[in-house]
Amino acid sequence: EQELGDIFLCQPYIIDQAKRFGTPDREEMARMLVHGILHVLGYDHDTESKAAQMFDRQERYLTDCI
Repeated sequence: EQELGDIFLCQPYIIDQAKRFGTPDREEMARMLVHGILHVLGYDHDTESKAAQMFDRQERYLTDCI
């Protein structure tokens, strides 16, 4: 087996972020999990074009599961 990496989620931070964005807590938790998985798979958002690609993919995956 090959390990790709670890994903850490901070529930209090995610709940605060959900309030800031006006999204349900569970949706924001799912968003952060997908975001973390994309990072582990090599996606990043350190440039505008990479960010556009990563966040587009993130939201498409969320649309399919929420």
